[in-house]
Amino acid sequence: MGAGESIPGPRRSDIYSARGAVEVALKRVDLNSLNGFGFSKDKRMELAMELTWMKTFLITSEKTGHGRKVADVWCPAIELLAGNCDDSFLKTTQRLDAACKKLASLRQKIQPFVVPTCPCDHPLPPPPKPVIVKSCHCHCDHPSRSKR
Repeated sequence: MGAGESIPGPRRSDIYSARGAVEVALKRVDLNSLNGFGFSKDKRMELAMELTWMKTFLITSEKTGHGRKVADVWCPAIELLAGNCDDSFLKTTQRLDAACKKLASLRQKIQPFVVPTCPCDHPLPPPPKPVIVKSCHCHCDHPSRSKR
């Protein structure tokens, strides 16, 4: 390989092409094109929610330098998975389930890198502490209620 030649690899995706792929996939779901395959409304809604999360992530990532760097890492995967959400690929319930699971898995991997876009410089509040129920104080027959 000579000087100046690049090593072949996966096509680089950017925020705009990934966002475009997600928007096309969302339109397909919104147009109920998947309804013809007998998929339930819940399944279509699950797919739409995952795609909407990806779209929101991409839109908010554009606002900061850090967000763009994070999005650049994940854009190829987002674009690929969104591209798989078409009629020719999602012909079976198993494929629809697999697409939803892959998008959910990707969301879980991206979530730790999502930075709040609040313009203030204040720290985030701590997460709430779990509530521990020691005994039931109502008049039910709950097992934790002490017998008298």
